Amino acid sequence: APTDFWMSLSRVAVALSLTFSYPLCFQGLREGVLDLLQIPPETRKDSHLDSATIVLLMCLTLMATVLKDVSIVLALTGATLGNLLCYIFPAIMYGRVNPKVK
Repeated sequence: APTDFWMSLSRVAVALSLTFSYPLCFQGLREGVLDLLQIPPETRKDSHLDSATIVLLMCLTLMATVLKDVSIVLALTGATLGNLLCYIFPAIMYGRVNPKVK
């Protein structure tokens, strides 16, 4: 209900959480993209960071305007990460701990 104080307070709390956690998540995305592009951290200039930020924000904004339903993205992400966590990562960890087993 629009007049419920606690619901309004929780909406404000979620908005603040999203507002202040987005830069932290975005920085990780930007660093990951620069790592994939094989730009060493010691040679990254402000121009690299600025251009990567602009390009990534443009891509994210374009995706946000084009995609009407993100349930497909969430379903694929959940299915992929779920399988990785349940089947692939344990096998990799076991292989690293026990190198004799192939």
